[in-house]
Amino acid sequence: MPIRTAASLTLLLPLLLPAFAVACLAVCYLSGHPLRAGLLNADALYLPMLFDDLLTRGGRLSDWYLTPAPCFFPDYPLYLAAWWMAPTSYYQIIVFGVLQCALLFGAVALLARALGARAVLPAAACSLTLFAWLAASGREPFVLLLSNAYHFGGFLAVLLAAAWLRFEASASRAGLGAAHLLPARRAPALLLAGACAFTLGIGMATARQWQAHPIESAYYPADSACLDRALARMDLHHGVAQYWDAKPFQRFSRSGIVLAQHIASLEELPWITSRRYFRPAYDFALVGPDAPPPHHIPAARLEAINGPPLARVRCGAYTILLYGRDGMRVY
Repeated sequence: MPIRTAASLTLLLPLLLPAFAVACLAVCYLSGHPLRAGLLNADALYLPMLFDDLLTRGGRLSDWYLTPAPCFFPDYPLYLAAWWMAPTSYYQIIVFGVLQCALLFGAVALLARALGARAVLPAAACSLTLFAWLAASGREPFVLLLSNAYHFGGFLAVLLAAAWLRFEASASRAGLGAAHLLPARRAPALLLAGACAFTLGIGMATARQWQAHPIESAYYPADSACLDRALARMDLHHGVAQYWDAKPFQRFSRSGIVLAQHIASLEELPWITSRRYFRPAYDFALVGPDAPPPHHIPAARLEAINGPPLARVRCGAYTILLYGRDGMRVY
């Protein structure tokens, strides 16, 4: 019986510990943990914006100004799966993160097996729980474990490619295998002990976070709600904003607004956005707190071109200049 119990634990723990750790990350995200800020900024909203445009707004991929390394694999397939599994971007983002964690687990397990390790699942469990603990601690770059925008998918692709190449290599040409890195009999226990420690750490951090901040079933920031109310009075939809504001406000607005990215000179910023968002004239401008050059939108320059707005609304640290339908130019 003890032997059978030990064998069961060796099989179950490498699956249960990572699952619990990833569930803790999801709870942290939904309850407003600082790691969420790294998943909802303009860079990280690349795929949520792209898929929303392609699947709900009738956009085309050819309209998009993509990055030189657009992260097609595995990011696009994973986010497409998240899109069908979750109803809103708020949930799709964390579902994507969970799927990416599962892929990391699988990639490490494949690589460990390819290297001849005798503790394949414990190695994958220890790796994933370590990454999850570091992410929950807010340590860069490990928060990127959940993100679609910073080439973590490229890291996973390298792991998968390394495993495939190692499988292809002949046994006679094999180098030092992972089986030689740890004593064979102790490897599973040592790796599982590490996984338990990391899982305990993330569990304690999650419990503190949950006690301080309950889970938020929806994400609708006060500034976004204020902007929606201001635009609803005049039925306005097309505006301009600086890069770091355009994607978050557009994606989490509930009135279907479109924000074109412009810089301080009021030139267009064609970076991770659709050419369809740019227009000869706009309805409003979202002017935020001072942003790093060259992103800040200068309200004085807009008023010099268009005159005073019909209305000026304050939303937290933001000022919305309302000019009416197609009443504002940027040159």
